[in-house]
Amino acid sequence: FLVLGSPGSGKTCMICRVIMEALEKYSALVPLLIPVSDLVKRSSQDLDLTNPTRSIVQEWFDRYLRVTYGEDSNRYWMIVQAMHMRRVAFLFEG
Repeated sequence: FLVLGSPGSGKTCMICRVIMEALEKYSALVPLLIPVSDLVKRSSQDLDLTNPTRSIVQEWFDRYLRVTYGEDSNRYWMIVQAMHMRRVAFLFEG
């Protein structure tokens, strides 16, 4: 779903509430909050997203996770494993 609203209207607060309720109901779920501005800022400029295929989007997102969390970190590998198990809920903010 998409939440629209003016600045200060509670969109971020609502996302945090969704995360907390999801964790209470689905203990195997891994909610991942991704600020869109950070995603764009950290994205590689050499990646062509004009005609994205599934593999291109996966590569792009994997690069983002590696840059954000570090490819040797436990957090990165936990997210990758959860993605393979289809247990990640992506929440994009911004």
